[in-house]
Amino acid sequence: MNEEQRDRYTTMMLKEKYSASRIHMEEATRLMKPGDEHEPSNLPTKNALRLMKSRKKNEGHLHSNAILALGEMMEHQPYSCIFKDIGYKPFFLHYWSSAQINAYRIYTRQTKIPCVSIDATGGLVQRVRSSRDVPTKVIFFYEIDSEKGIQFPVANMLSERQHNTAIAFWLLSWLREDICGPRICVTDQSRALMQASAHAFTQYPTLIAYLSACSSLLLRQGVEVESQVEVPHCMLRNDFAHVMKIFSTWDEIKNAAPRTKNFYMRSAALLVGCTSFDNIKVLYECLFRVLLNEVDGPDDYSQPAPCHSAKLYLKQCIAGMEESICDNDLLDLFHNTSSDDLDNDVHGEDCGRLITSLYDTINEIYEICFQESVTLNESVSDRLNAQFCPTLAKKFLQYTELLPIWSGIMVPIFGFGRRTHSSSASESLFKELKEDIFGKESLPLRVDEFIEIHVHTTNGRMLIVNAQQSESRIDNDENDFEDNTNLKIQIKEPEAFENWRGQAEKKGTKKNGKIEHLNSFDNSSPIEDFNETLPVTEDCEANLETKKGKPDDVLPAEVSKKTKIKTKLSGTRSYNFNPKFEWWSQKLCDWALT
Repeated sequence: MNEEQRDRYTTMMLKEKYSASRIHMEEATRLMKPGDEHEPSNLPTKNALRLMKSRKKNEGHLHSNAILALGEMMEHQPYSCIFKDIGYKPFFLHYWSSAQINAYRIYTRQTKIPCVSIDATGGLVQRVRSSRDVPTKVIFFYEIDSEKGIQFPVANMLSERQHNTAIAFWLLSWLREDICGPRICVTDQSRALMQASAHAFTQYPTLIAYLSACSSLLLRQGVEVESQVEVPHCMLRNDFAHVMKIFSTWDEIKNAAPRTKNFYMRSAALLVGCTSFDNIKVLYECLFRVLLNEVDGPDDYSQPAPCHSAKLYLKQCIAGMEESICDNDLLDLFHNTSSDDLDNDVHGEDCGRLITSLYDTINEIYEICFQESVTLNESVSDRLNAQFCPTLAKKFLQYTELLPIWSGIMVPIFGFGRRTHSSSASESLFKELKEDIFGKESLPLRVDEFIEIHVHTTNGRMLIVNAQQSESRIDNDENDFEDNTNLKIQIKEPEAFENWRGQAEKKGTKKNGKIEHLNSFDNSSPIEDFNETLPVTEDCEANLETKKGKPDDVLPAEVSKKTKIKTKLSGTRSYNFNPKFEWWSQKLCDWALT
Protein backbone atom coordinates (compact mmCIF):
# COMPACT_ATOMS: atom_id res chain seq x y z
CA MET A 1 0.00 0.00 0.00
CA ASN A 2 1.59 3.27 -1.11
CA GLU A 3 1.35 6.70 0.48
CA GLU A 4 -1.33 7.90 -1.91
CA GLN A 5 -3.61 4.97 -1.02
CA ARG A 6 -3.08 5.58 2.70
CA ASP A 7 -4.06 9.22 2.34
CA ARG A 8 -7.15 8.28 0.34
CA TYR A 9 -8.29 5.69 2.88
CA THR A 10 -7.71 7.93 5.89
CA THR A 11 -9.56 10.77 4.19
CA MET A 12 -12.51 8.50 3.55
CA MET A 13 -12.59 7.32 7.17
CA LEU A 14 -11.92 10.63 8.94
CA LYS A 15 -13.62 13.22 6.74
CA GLU A 16 -16.23 11.25 4.81
CA LYS A 17 -17.00 9.00 7.82
CA TYR A 18 -16.57 5.71 5.95
CA SER A 19 -16.20 2.63 8.16
CA ALA A 20 -13.36 0.16 7.74
CA SER A 21 -15.81 -2.56 6.73
CA ARG A 22 -17.33 -0.42 3.97
CA ILE A 23 -13.93 0.47 2.49
CA HIS A 24 -12.91 -3.20 2.65
CA MET A 25 -16.05 -4.28 0.75
CA GLU A 26 -15.80 -1.53 -1.87
CA GLU A 27 -12.15 -2.26 -2.55
CA ALA A 28 -12.95 -5.97 -2.88
CA THR A 29 -15.58 -5.09 -5.48
CA ARG A 30 -13.02 -3.03 -7.40
CA LEU A 31 -10.04 -5.41 -7.20
CA MET A 32 -11.63 -8.86 -7.33
CA LYS A 33 -13.59 -10.73 -9.99
CA PRO A 34 -16.09 -13.58 -9.71
CA GLY A 35 -14.27 -16.89 -9.32
CA ASP A 36 -11.14 -15.55 -7.58
CA GLU A 37 -9.89 -18.08 -5.05
CA HIS A 38 -7.64 -15.78 -3.02
CA GLU A 39 -7.79 -12.21 -1.81
CA PRO A 40 -5.37 -9.89 -3.61
CA SER A 41 -2.36 -8.71 -1.63
CA ASN A 42 -3.22 -5.05 -2.20
CA LEU A 43 -6.68 -5.44 -0.64
CA PRO A 44 -6.55 -3.61 2.75
CA THR A 45 -7.80 -5.60 5.71
CA LYS A 46 -10.20 -4.21 8.29
CA ASN A 47 -7.62 -4.25 11.07
CA ALA A 48 -5.09 -2.44 8.86
CA LEU A 49 -7.64 0.25 8.06
CA ARG A 50 -8.57 0.72 11.72
CA LEU A 51 -4.91 0.95 12.73
CA MET A 52 -4.29 3.44 9.94
CA LYS A 53 -7.19 5.58 11.14
CA SER A 54 -5.98 5.50 14.74
CA ARG A 55 -2.44 6.52 13.84
CA LYS A 56 -3.67 9.34 11.63
CA LYS A 57 -5.85 10.71 14.43
CA ASN A 58 -2.98 10.52 16.93
CA GLU A 59 -0.72 12.54 14.64
CA GLY A 60 -2.67 15.68 15.50
CA HIS A 61 -2.42 15.14 19.26
CA LEU A 62 0.14 17.00 21.31
CA HIS A 63 0.60 13.91 23.47
CA SER A 64 -0.65 10.35 23.50
CA ASN A 65 -2.06 10.94 27.00
CA ALA A 66 -5.11 13.22 26.99
CA ILE A 67 -4.27 14.86 30.34
CA LEU A 68 -0.72 15.70 29.26
CA ALA A 69 -2.09 16.98 25.96
CA LEU A 70 -4.29 19.42 27.88
CA GLY A 71 -1.22 20.52 29.83
CA GLU A 72 0.55 21.27 26.56
CA MET A 73 -2.48 23.20 25.30
CA MET A 74 -2.42 25.41 28.41
CA GLU A 75 0.98 26.75 27.30
CA HIS A 76 -0.37 28.10 24.01
CA GLN A 77 -2.98 30.64 22.96
CA PRO A 78 -5.94 30.81 23.16
CA TYR A 79 -6.13 28.01 25.74
CA SER A 80 -3.78 29.69 28.23
CA CYS A 81 -6.43 32.39 28.76
CA ILE A 82 -9.42 30.02 28.61
CA PHE A 83 -8.38 27.18 30.95
CA LYS A 84 -8.99 28.39 34.50
CA ASP A 85 -8.40 25.28 36.61
CA ILE A 86 -7.52 21.67 35.91
CA GLY A 87 -7.17 18.53 38.01
CA TYR A 88 -5.73 15.13 37.20
CA LYS A 89 -7.07 12.69 39.77
CA PRO A 90 -9.97 13.15 39.95
CA PHE A 91 -10.13 14.86 36.57
CA PHE A 92 -11.86 18.21 36.13
CA LEU A 93 -11.44 21.23 33.87
CA HIS A 94 -12.95 24.69 34.32
CA TYR A 95 -12.86 26.85 31.21
CA TRP A 96 -14.44 29.97 29.76
CA SER A 97 -13.19 32.81 27.61
CA SER A 98 -12.98 36.54 28.24
CA ALA A 99 -15.54 37.02 25.46
CA GLN A 100 -18.06 34.97 27.44
CA ILE A 101 -17.40 36.99 30.61
CA ASN A 102 -17.74 40.30 28.74
CA ALA A 103 -20.97 39.12 27.10
CA TYR A 104 -22.37 38.19 30.51
CA ARG A 105 -21.40 41.59 31.93
CA ILE A 106 -23.25 43.30 29.08
CA TYR A 107 -26.19 40.98 29.71
CA THR A 108 -26.35 41.94 33.40
CA ARG A 109 -26.33 45.63 32.46
CA GLN A 110 -29.05 45.23 29.85
CA THR A 111 -31.53 43.28 31.99
CA LYS A 112 -32.88 44.11 35.42
CA ILE A 113 -33.04 40.53 36.66
CA PRO A 114 -30.15 38.37 35.36
CA CYS A 115 -31.31 34.78 34.95
CA VAL A 116 -29.12 31.76 34.20
CA SER A 117 -29.73 28.04 33.83
CA ILE A 118 -27.32 25.27 34.83
CA ASP A 119 -27.44 21.76 33.44
CA ALA A 120 -25.23 18.74 32.81
CA THR A 121 -25.03 16.07 30.14
CA GLY A 122 -22.88 13.07 29.30
CA GLY A 123 -21.72 11.05 26.33
CA LEU A 124 -19.44 13.75 24.90
CA VAL A 125 -16.02 12.92 26.36
CA GLN A 126 -14.20 9.64 26.76
CA ARG A 127 -12.89 8.48 30.09
CA VAL A 128 -9.39 9.72 30.74
CA ARG A 129 -6.79 6.99 31.29
CA SER A 130 -3.93 7.30 33.76
CA SER A 131 -0.30 6.31 33.16
CA ARG A 132 -1.20 2.79 34.32
CA ASP A 133 -4.03 2.67 31.79
CA VAL A 134 -6.69 2.87 34.51
CA PRO A 135 -9.82 4.71 33.26
CA THR A 136 -11.51 7.40 35.28
CA LYS A 137 -15.19 7.61 36.08
CA VAL A 138 -17.74 8.93 33.61
CA ILE A 139 -17.02 12.57 32.72
CA PHE A 140 -19.99 14.96 32.62
CA PHE A 141 -20.19 18.24 30.73
CA TYR A 142 -21.60 21.17 32.75
CA GLU A 143 -22.68 24.53 31.38
CA ILE A 144 -24.07 27.86 32.61
CA ASP A 145 -26.33 29.57 30.06
CA SER A 146 -28.10 32.91 29.94
CA GLU A 147 -31.87 32.53 29.93
CA LYS A 148 -33.43 35.84 28.89
CA GLY A 149 -32.89 37.53 25.55
CA ILE A 150 -29.85 36.30 23.63
CA GLN A 151 -28.96 32.78 24.75
CA PHE A 152 -25.29 31.92 25.00
CA PRO A 153 -22.99 29.74 27.16
CA VAL A 154 -21.34 31.59 30.02
CA ALA A 155 -19.00 28.97 31.55
CA ASN A 156 -18.24 25.26 31.16
CA MET A 157 -16.80 22.40 33.17
CA LEU A 158 -15.76 18.82 32.48
CA SER A 159 -15.64 16.73 35.62
CA GLU A 160 -15.72 13.15 36.79
CA ARG A 161 -16.87 14.38 40.20
CA GLN A 162 -20.60 14.96 40.21
CA HIS A 163 -21.18 15.94 43.83
CA ASN A 164 -22.34 19.36 44.96
CA THR A 165 -18.97 20.40 46.42
CA ALA A 166 -17.22 20.10 43.04
CA ILE A 167 -20.03 21.97 41.27
CA ALA A 168 -20.04 24.74 43.90
CA PHE A 169 -16.27 25.10 43.53
CA TRP A 170 -16.76 25.66 39.79
CA LEU A 171 -19.51 28.23 40.34
CA LEU A 172 -17.48 30.12 42.93
CA SER A 173 -14.49 30.15 40.58
CA TRP A 174 -16.71 31.70 37.92
CA LEU A 175 -17.92 34.38 40.35
CA ARG A 176 -14.31 35.38 41.00
CA GLU A 177 -14.26 36.97 37.52
CA ASP A 178 -15.60 40.19 39.08
CA ILE A 179 -19.12 39.69 37.76
CA CYS A 180 -22.58 40.20 39.21
CA GLY A 181 -24.19 36.98 40.35
CA PRO A 182 -27.56 35.95 38.87
CA ARG A 183 -30.82 36.86 40.58
CA ILE A 184 -32.61 33.75 39.25
CA CYS A 185 -30.98 30.35 38.78
CA VAL A 186 -32.94 27.60 36.99
CA THR A 187 -31.96 23.93 37.27
CA ASP A 188 -33.60 20.57 36.98
CA GLN A 189 -34.42 18.46 40.03
CA SER A 190 -30.78 17.45 40.56
CA ARG A 191 -29.95 17.74 44.26
CA ALA A 192 -26.28 18.38 43.47
CA LEU A 193 -27.06 21.35 41.19
CA MET A 194 -29.55 22.87 43.64
CA GLN A 195 -27.20 22.53 46.62
CA ALA A 196 -24.28 23.99 44.69
CA SER A 197 -26.40 26.90 43.44
CA ALA A 198 -27.65 27.69 46.93
CA HIS A 199 -24.09 27.68 48.29
CA ALA A 200 -22.62 29.82 45.48
CA PHE A 201 -25.39 32.31 44.66
CA THR A 202 -27.11 32.89 48.02
CA GLN A 203 -25.95 33.88 51.47
CA TYR A 204 -27.13 30.53 52.83
CA PRO A 205 -24.50 27.76 52.91
CA THR A 206 -26.78 24.79 52.22
CA LEU A 207 -29.98 23.96 50.41
CA ILE A 208 -31.66 23.11 53.72
CA ALA A 209 -30.82 26.56 55.07
CA TYR A 210 -32.23 28.15 51.90
CA LEU A 211 -35.48 26.17 52.16
CA SER A 212 -35.75 27.00 55.86
CA ALA A 213 -35.40 30.71 55.13
CA CYS A 214 -38.06 30.51 52.42
CA SER A 215 -40.39 28.66 54.79
CA SER A 216 -39.91 31.31 57.46
CA LEU A 217 -40.58 34.12 55.00
CA LEU A 218 -43.80 32.47 53.82
CA LEU A 219 -45.16 31.40 57.19
CA ARG A 220 -44.34 34.64 58.98
CA GLN A 221 -46.04 36.97 56.53
CA GLY A 222 -48.01 39.48 58.61
CA VAL A 223 -46.54 38.15 61.88
CA GLU A 224 -44.24 40.31 63.96
CA VAL A 225 -41.14 38.40 65.00
CA GLU A 226 -38.02 39.51 66.79
CA SER A 227 -35.51 38.15 64.26
CA GLN A 228 -36.11 39.15 60.66
CA VAL A 229 -35.23 36.50 58.07
CA GLU A 230 -33.19 37.86 55.17
CA VAL A 231 -34.47 37.35 51.63
CA PRO A 232 -31.99 35.21 49.65
CA HIS A 233 -29.84 37.02 47.11
CA CYS A 234 -30.84 34.60 44.35
CA MET A 235 -34.10 32.78 43.64
CA LEU A 236 -33.68 29.08 42.90
CA ARG A 237 -36.24 27.63 40.50
CA ASN A 238 -36.80 24.26 38.84
CA ASP A 239 -37.51 23.79 35.18
CA PHE A 240 -41.26 23.46 34.67
CA ALA A 241 -40.90 20.63 32.13
CA HIS A 242 -38.70 18.57 34.48
CA VAL A 243 -41.16 18.96 37.35
CA MET A 244 -44.11 17.87 35.23
CA LYS A 245 -42.03 14.97 33.90
CA ILE A 246 -41.47 13.77 37.46
CA PHE A 247 -45.20 13.91 38.15
CA SER A 248 -45.91 11.89 35.01
CA THR A 249 -43.48 9.13 36.02
CA TRP A 250 -45.31 8.32 39.26
CA ASP A 251 -46.94 4.91 38.90
CA GLU A 252 -50.29 6.16 40.21
CA ILE A 253 -50.46 8.74 37.40
CA LYS A 254 -48.71 6.78 34.66
CA ASN A 255 -51.00 3.75 35.03
CA ALA A 256 -54.24 5.73 35.51
CA ALA A 257 -57.03 6.01 32.96
CA PRO A 258 -56.53 8.79 30.37
CA ARG A 259 -59.16 11.13 31.81
CA THR A 260 -58.03 10.53 35.38
CA LYS A 261 -54.40 11.04 34.38
CA ASN A 262 -55.33 14.31 32.69
CA PHE A 263 -57.05 15.49 35.86
CA TYR A 264 -54.02 14.59 38.01
CA MET A 265 -51.51 16.33 35.72
CA ARG A 266 -53.56 19.49 35.35
CA SER A 267 -54.07 19.68 39.12
CA ALA A 268 -50.31 19.32 39.59
CA ALA A 269 -49.78 22.14 37.08
CA LEU A 270 -51.99 24.38 39.24
CA LEU A 271 -49.62 23.77 42.16
CA VAL A 272 -46.54 24.55 40.06
CA GLY A 273 -47.94 27.81 38.70
CA CYS A 274 -49.45 29.10 41.94
CA THR A 275 -47.87 32.32 43.29
CA SER A 276 -49.87 32.69 46.52
CA PHE A 277 -49.26 30.62 49.62
CA ASP A 278 -52.88 30.97 50.74
CA ASN A 279 -54.12 29.76 47.34
CA ILE A 280 -51.75 26.82 47.27
CA LYS A 281 -53.03 25.69 50.66
CA VAL A 282 -56.56 25.67 49.22
CA LEU A 283 -55.36 23.71 46.20
CA TYR A 284 -53.65 21.15 48.42
CA GLU A 285 -56.77 20.84 50.54
CA CYS A 286 -58.95 20.22 47.51
CA LEU A 287 -56.48 17.75 46.03
CA PHE A 288 -56.20 15.78 49.28
CA ARG A 289 -59.97 15.59 49.63
CA VAL A 290 -60.30 14.23 46.12
CA LEU A 291 -57.54 11.65 46.58
CA LEU A 292 -58.48 10.49 50.11
CA ASN A 293 -62.28 10.20 49.84
CA GLU A 294 -63.60 6.95 48.41
CA VAL A 295 -67.10 8.32 47.75
CA ASP A 296 -68.17 11.71 46.40
CA GLY A 297 -71.97 11.44 46.67
CA PRO A 298 -74.24 13.31 49.10
CA ASP A 299 -73.95 12.46 52.79
CA ASP A 300 -76.66 11.15 55.12
CA TYR A 301 -78.23 14.63 55.29
CA SER A 302 -78.32 15.03 51.49
CA GLN A 303 -75.56 17.62 51.63
CA PRO A 304 -72.91 17.69 48.88
CA ALA A 305 -69.82 15.79 49.87
CA PRO A 306 -66.59 17.76 50.39
CA CYS A 307 -64.95 15.56 47.77
CA HIS A 308 -67.50 16.63 45.16
CA SER A 309 -67.08 20.33 45.99
CA ALA A 310 -63.30 20.04 45.94
CA LYS A 311 -63.33 18.26 42.59
CA LEU A 312 -65.63 20.91 41.14
CA TYR A 313 -63.32 23.68 42.37
CA LEU A 314 -60.26 22.04 40.81
CA LYS A 315 -62.05 21.58 37.49
CA GLN A 316 -63.05 25.23 37.44
CA CYS A 317 -59.47 26.27 38.21
CA ILE A 318 -58.22 24.03 35.42
CA ALA A 319 -60.70 25.69 33.06
CA GLY A 320 -59.27 29.10 34.01
CA MET A 321 -62.22 30.20 36.12
CA GLU A 322 -60.42 30.50 39.46
CA GLU A 323 -60.71 34.31 39.51
CA SER A 324 -64.47 34.24 39.03
CA ILE A 325 -65.10 31.74 41.80
CA CYS A 326 -62.94 33.26 44.53
CA ASP A 327 -66.03 34.69 46.19
CA ASN A 328 -68.18 31.68 45.45
CA ASP A 329 -69.95 29.83 48.22
CA LEU A 330 -68.07 26.77 47.02
CA LEU A 331 -65.05 27.81 49.12
CA ASP A 332 -67.04 28.49 52.27
CA LEU A 333 -66.88 24.83 53.19
CA PHE A 334 -63.09 24.85 53.04
CA HIS A 335 -62.55 28.11 54.89
CA ASN A 336 -65.04 27.21 57.62
CA THR A 337 -63.33 23.91 58.43
CA SER A 338 -59.70 23.09 58.09
CA SER A 339 -58.33 26.40 56.77
CA ASP A 340 -59.43 28.43 59.78
CA ASP A 341 -58.27 25.72 62.14
CA LEU A 342 -54.90 25.68 60.42
CA ASP A 343 -54.51 29.45 60.59
CA ASN A 344 -55.24 29.33 64.31
CA ASP A 345 -52.68 26.57 64.71
CA VAL A 346 -50.00 28.60 62.96
CA HIS A 347 -50.63 32.16 64.11
CA GLY A 348 -53.08 31.84 66.98
CA GLU A 349 -52.30 33.03 70.48
CA ASP A 350 -53.35 29.76 72.06
CA CYS A 351 -51.00 27.60 70.02
CA GLY A 352 -48.02 26.23 71.86
CA ARG A 353 -45.59 26.44 68.94
CA LEU A 354 -45.04 28.09 65.58
CA ILE A 355 -44.92 25.83 62.54
CA THR A 356 -41.42 26.18 61.15
CA SER A 357 -41.59 24.40 57.78
CA LEU A 358 -43.88 24.23 54.83
CA TYR A 359 -44.04 20.47 55.17
CA ASP A 360 -45.59 20.81 58.65
CA THR A 361 -48.17 23.24 57.24
CA ILE A 362 -49.20 20.97 54.37
CA ASN A 363 -49.06 17.94 56.67
CA GLU A 364 -51.62 19.61 58.96
CA ILE A 365 -53.95 19.95 55.98
CA TYR A 366 -53.34 16.33 55.03
CA GLU A 367 -54.13 15.05 58.54
CA ILE A 368 -57.36 17.03 58.70
CA CYS A 369 -58.48 15.75 55.31
CA PHE A 370 -57.48 12.19 56.22
CA GLN A 371 -59.46 12.19 59.47
CA GLU A 372 -62.43 13.64 57.63
CA SER A 373 -62.22 10.96 54.94
CA VAL A 374 -62.29 8.17 57.54
CA THR A 375 -65.72 9.34 58.66
CA LEU A 376 -67.08 10.13 55.19
CA ASN A 377 -66.00 6.81 53.72
CA GLU A 378 -68.48 5.12 56.08
CA SER A 379 -71.35 7.08 54.50
CA VAL A 380 -74.30 5.34 52.89
CA SER A 381 -73.51 7.01 49.55
CA ASP A 382 -72.96 4.53 46.73
CA ARG A 383 -71.34 6.92 44.25
CA LEU A 384 -67.65 6.00 44.10
CA ASN A 385 -64.86 8.49 43.51
CA ALA A 386 -62.92 7.61 40.34
CA GLN A 387 -59.93 9.71 41.48
CA PHE A 388 -59.57 7.93 44.84
CA CYS A 389 -55.83 7.23 45.37
CA PRO A 390 -54.40 7.59 48.92
CA THR A 391 -50.85 6.65 47.87
CA LEU A 392 -50.78 9.54 45.39
CA ALA A 393 -51.87 11.95 48.13
CA LYS A 394 -48.94 10.75 50.21
CA LYS A 395 -46.54 11.40 47.34
CA PHE A 396 -47.85 14.93 46.85
CA LEU A 397 -47.30 15.51 50.57
CA GLN A 398 -43.71 14.25 50.47
CA TYR A 399 -42.95 16.36 47.41
CA THR A 400 -43.65 19.59 49.34
CA GLU A 401 -40.10 19.47 50.71
CA LEU A 402 -38.91 21.46 47.66
CA LEU A 403 -42.11 23.50 47.27
CA PRO A 404 -40.38 26.95 47.29
CA ILE A 405 -38.19 25.85 44.36
CA TRP A 406 -40.56 24.01 42.02
CA SER A 407 -43.58 26.31 42.53
CA GLY A 408 -44.04 30.07 42.17
CA ILE A 409 -45.00 30.89 45.77
CA MET A 410 -41.71 32.75 46.38
CA VAL A 411 -42.28 35.22 43.53
CA PRO A 412 -44.16 37.78 45.70
CA ILE A 413 -41.48 37.47 48.41
CA PHE A 414 -38.63 38.26 46.02
CA GLY A 415 -40.64 40.81 44.05
CA PHE A 416 -39.57 39.48 40.63
CA GLY A 417 -39.75 36.35 38.52
CA ARG A 418 -42.41 34.43 36.61
CA ARG A 419 -44.93 31.78 37.59
CA THR A 420 -42.86 29.11 35.85
CA HIS A 421 -39.27 29.05 34.62
CA SER A 422 -37.59 26.92 32.01
CA SER A 423 -34.05 25.73 31.32
CA SER A 424 -34.80 25.54 27.62
CA ALA A 425 -31.62 27.49 26.84
CA SER A 426 -29.44 24.71 28.24
CA GLU A 427 -31.47 21.98 26.55
CA SER A 428 -31.37 23.81 23.21
CA LEU A 429 -27.62 24.39 23.37
CA PHE A 430 -26.99 20.76 24.38
CA LYS A 431 -29.07 19.57 21.43
CA GLU A 432 -27.16 21.82 19.06
CA LEU A 433 -23.87 20.65 20.53
CA LYS A 434 -24.61 16.94 20.09
CA GLU A 435 -26.54 16.96 16.81
CA ASP A 436 -25.04 19.87 14.86
CA ILE A 437 -21.52 20.64 16.09
CA PHE A 438 -20.52 17.05 16.92
CA GLY A 439 -23.13 15.37 14.75
CA LYS A 440 -20.58 13.88 12.35
CA GLU A 441 -18.11 12.92 15.07
CA SER A 442 -17.94 9.53 16.71
CA LEU A 443 -18.92 10.46 20.25
CA PRO A 444 -17.51 10.25 22.83
CA LEU A 445 -14.28 12.01 21.82
CA ARG A 446 -10.92 12.34 23.49
CA VAL A 447 -11.04 15.25 25.91
CA ASP A 448 -8.42 17.31 24.05
CA GLU A 449 -10.24 16.78 20.73
CA PHE A 450 -13.53 17.83 22.29
CA ILE A 451 -12.00 20.94 23.86
CA GLU A 452 -10.35 22.02 20.62
CA ILE A 453 -13.60 21.85 18.63
CA HIS A 454 -15.79 23.26 21.41
CA VAL A 455 -13.53 26.26 22.09
CA HIS A 456 -13.29 27.05 18.39
CA THR A 457 -17.07 26.98 17.86
CA THR A 458 -17.76 28.88 21.10
CA ASN A 459 -15.47 31.71 20.00
CA GLY A 460 -17.46 31.98 16.77
CA ARG A 461 -20.73 31.99 18.69
CA MET A 462 -19.53 34.77 20.98
CA LEU A 463 -18.63 36.94 17.99
CA ILE A 464 -22.24 36.62 16.82
CA VAL A 465 -23.57 37.29 20.35
CA ASN A 466 -21.39 40.39 20.65
CA ALA A 467 -22.81 41.75 17.40
CA GLN A 468 -26.38 41.03 18.52
CA GLN A 469 -25.85 42.64 21.92
CA SER A 470 -24.59 45.83 20.32
CA GLU A 471 -27.69 46.08 18.15
CA SER A 472 -30.47 45.33 20.59
CA ARG A 473 -31.33 45.74 24.24
CA ILE A 474 -32.91 43.01 26.31
CA ASP A 475 -36.37 43.94 27.58
CA ASN A 476 -37.92 42.58 30.72
CA ASP A 477 -40.53 39.90 30.19
CA GLU A 478 -44.09 41.17 30.41
CA ASN A 479 -44.91 38.46 32.92
CA ASP A 480 -42.22 39.63 35.35
CA PHE A 481 -43.40 41.36 38.49
CA GLU A 482 -42.70 45.09 38.39
CA ASP A 483 -42.38 45.43 42.16
CA ASN A 484 -38.64 45.57 42.86
CA THR A 485 -38.86 46.86 46.40
CA ASN A 486 -37.41 43.65 47.81
CA LEU A 487 -34.30 43.82 45.63
CA LYS A 488 -31.18 44.03 47.73
CA ILE A 489 -27.66 44.83 46.66
CA GLN A 490 -25.35 41.88 47.05
CA ILE A 491 -22.32 42.88 49.10
CA LYS A 492 -19.31 40.97 47.88
CA GLU A 493 -16.93 39.86 50.58
CA PRO A 494 -13.37 40.91 49.78
CA GLU A 495 -11.29 38.02 48.53
CA ALA A 496 -8.60 36.90 50.96
CA PHE A 497 -5.27 35.25 50.26
CA GLU A 498 -2.90 33.31 52.49
CA ASN A 499 0.47 35.11 52.32
CA TRP A 500 2.97 33.19 54.45
CA ARG A 501 6.09 35.35 54.85
CA GLY A 502 5.12 37.31 51.77
CA GLN A 503 5.78 34.39 49.43
CA ALA A 504 2.27 34.30 47.93
CA GLU A 505 2.10 37.91 46.87
CA LYS A 506 -0.73 38.98 44.63
CA LYS A 507 0.03 40.14 41.12
CA GLY A 508 1.11 43.76 40.98
CA THR A 509 3.36 46.14 39.08
CA LYS A 510 7.09 45.84 39.17
CA LYS A 511 8.79 49.14 39.84
CA ASN A 512 12.50 49.66 40.64
CA GLY A 513 12.97 45.96 41.21
CA LYS A 514 10.16 45.79 43.78
CA ILE A 515 6.57 44.62 43.51
CA GLU A 516 4.10 47.36 44.35
CA HIS A 517 0.68 45.85 45.12
CA LEU A 518 -2.37 47.40 43.55
CA ASN A 519 -4.95 45.70 45.77
CA SER A 520 -5.18 44.91 49.43
CA PHE A 521 -7.76 42.97 51.39
CA ASP A 522 -8.99 43.23 54.95
CA ASN A 523 -12.12 42.69 57.00
CA SER A 524 -13.05 46.32 57.44
CA SER A 525 -16.47 47.80 56.79
CA PRO A 526 -17.73 48.44 53.22
CA ILE A 527 -16.99 52.17 53.56
CA GLU A 528 -13.64 52.67 55.22
CA ASP A 529 -12.99 55.54 57.61
CA PHE A 530 -10.63 57.89 55.86
CA ASN A 531 -9.89 59.81 59.06
CA GLU A 532 -7.50 57.03 60.07
CA THR A 533 -5.76 56.44 56.76
CA LEU A 534 -5.61 60.01 55.44
CA PRO A 535 -5.00 62.51 58.26
CA VAL A 536 -5.02 66.08 56.99
CA THR A 537 -3.28 68.60 59.25
CA GLU A 538 -3.40 72.37 59.34
CA ASP A 539 0.07 72.49 57.82
CA CYS A 540 -1.22 70.47 54.93
CA GLU A 541 -4.07 72.93 54.33
CA ALA A 542 -1.63 75.81 54.43
CA ASN A 543 0.63 74.11 51.97
CA LEU A 544 -2.29 73.67 49.61
CA GLU A 545 -2.61 77.45 49.37
CA THR A 546 1.08 78.30 49.01
CA LYS A 547 2.68 75.26 47.38
CA LYS A 548 0.15 73.85 44.98
CA GLY A 549 2.84 72.85 42.53
CA LYS A 550 4.85 70.79 45.06
CA PRO A 551 3.00 67.64 45.96
CA ASP A 552 5.94 66.37 48.05
CA ASP A 553 5.45 69.23 50.54
CA VAL A 554 1.65 69.09 50.38
CA LEU A 555 1.12 65.47 51.31
CA PRO A 556 2.20 64.58 54.85
CA ALA A 557 4.15 61.45 55.61
CA GLU A 558 1.14 59.88 57.30
CA VAL A 559 -0.78 59.70 54.02
CA SER A 560 -0.96 56.09 52.97
CA LYS A 561 0.15 55.24 49.43
CA LYS A 562 -2.66 52.74 49.15
CA THR A 563 -6.09 53.95 50.21
CA LYS A 564 -9.05 51.72 49.65
CA ILE A 565 -12.57 52.69 48.70
CA LYS A 566 -14.94 49.76 49.06
CA THR A 567 -18.25 49.69 47.31
CA LYS A 568 -21.13 47.32 47.86
CA LEU A 569 -21.15 46.25 44.24
CA SER A 570 -17.52 45.83 43.21
CA GLY A 571 -15.83 44.76 46.44
CA THR A 572 -12.47 46.44 47.08
CA ARG A 573 -11.11 49.03 44.69
CA SER A 574 -7.65 50.46 45.32
CA TYR A 575 -6.22 53.81 44.38
CA ASN A 576 -2.51 54.71 44.56
CA PHE A 577 -1.67 58.17 45.90
CA ASN A 578 1.96 58.72 44.97
CA PRO A 579 3.74 61.88 46.23
CA LYS A 580 4.98 62.32 42.65
CA PHE A 581 1.42 63.02 41.45
CA GLU A 582 0.01 66.50 40.81
CA TRP A 583 -1.59 68.56 43.53
CA TRP A 584 -5.11 67.36 42.58
CA SER A 585 -4.46 64.08 44.40
CA GLN A 586 -4.81 66.00 47.65
CA LYS A 587 -8.07 67.43 46.38
CA LEU A 588 -9.33 63.91 45.88
CA CYS A 589 -8.38 63.07 49.46
CA ASP A 590 -10.30 66.10 50.74
CA TRP A 591 -13.33 65.06 48.70
CA ALA A 592 -13.18 61.56 50.19
CA LEU A 593 -13.11 63.00 53.70
CA THR A 594 -16.34 64.86 53.07
